[in-house]
Amino acid sequence: MREKNTVIYERNSWYFRYKIINEEGKTKYMKKGGFESKEEAEYAAFLFEQQRMHDNDAAVQPGMHASYIAFRDYLQEWFDNRDSIKGVTRLVYERVLELILPEMDDILLGSVNSNYLSQLIAAISRQRASYGEKLYELFSMAIGDAFRQELIAYNPMVNVKKPARPKKELVRLDEEQRKTLFRAVFACEGRFELLLALLCGLKKGKIYGLKFTDFNINEKTVHVQRQVQPDMVGERKGLSQTEKELGAFSSNRVLSVHPLILRELQYKKAAIENNKKTYGRQYHDFGYVSCQKDGNRRSPAYMNNMLSRLCKKAGLSSLSVQDLRDQYAAILLEQGQANFLQLKGLLGYSTIEDVYDRYSGLADTRTDLAERVDRLFAE
Repeated sequence: MREKNTVIYERNSWYFRYKIINEEGKTKYMKKGGFESKEEAEYAAFLFEQQRMHDNDAAVQPGMHASYIAFRDYLQEWFDNRDSIKGVTRLVYERVLELILPEMDDILLGSVNSNYLSQLIAAISRQRASYGEKLYELFSMAIGDAFRQELIAYNPMVNVKKPARPKKELVRLDEEQRKTLFRAVFACEGRFELLLALLCGLKKGKIYGLKFTDFNINEKTVHVQRQVQPDMVGERKGLSQTEKELGAFSSNRVLSVHPLILRELQYKKAAIENNKKTYGRQYHDFGYVSCQKDGNRRSPAYMNNMLSRLCKKAGLSSLSVQDLRDQYAAILLEQGQANFLQLKGLLGYSTIEDVYDRYSGLADTRTDLAERVDRLFAE
């Protein structure tokens, strides 16, 4: 009769014992541990016995029962076949995997517990907080898929806490500084792009992706449905720009636009028509509102460089496009014109928690700045 593996508790965790026959034909007793409960250890022992009945060198294949393979191997195979993760997001996840895989031991997929996962997340978070957050996301997706495919009996991620995101300090401008900012933006050659960030809360990639057909003059709206981002395929990986459609409901949205933006839209259209005549057949007509003189996509640094020059000239501290988005959110909250749920839709956040984390400090501040901004532009 086959002897069952023994489950024991020692040094604050559960283990299971097993025996092997070494090269000399002698019996050697071993143990594996680090489990949070007796049930986890018993299940791990069961999976371990399954593994011993298979070829230890077998590669992971689609549809194969993966509970008896190393978690590290499963994670890499899962990521390699996850075609839905693309672009910059894939590069970030690749970096996180590059850092964490060497730190992972040979624990089996079926033996992974929440304590082990939490330790890995904590270890990489010490290098950079954002890495811990991304590793949490990777583990959630990969282990979630393993559970749904019945490769493992339970999902240990349900007991893993998401890493606390460091509170982001918003750039706070007083009323006079905001007036200076708005005046400087309106006097800037690239005011159309900057106004879209200040008055619509758009990120630069989505600003660069707007086309004339996205604007509805009669309804005074703009349909945000694509973005321009670095191209992550081919020899010019990361150097050229490509267009991406926005599939997520939170990102793909229709926004009301300020009359100032619609007025600038007409100026943009006239300028582009002149450029088409100047460049002739050499003009690349993608239909973008914000583009280079020959019609090609904007460089990612365009708005950053423009903002840097603007702030220096206006005597303001250095601002980013995200800072402009934050001013848009702050004005709406301060004036009581939007709550966190509405901001989620306006700014394209995926969860209301993300909005609250960033802007909760502004919730109780009330001013009449929004009205004064309108009067400022009317002057």
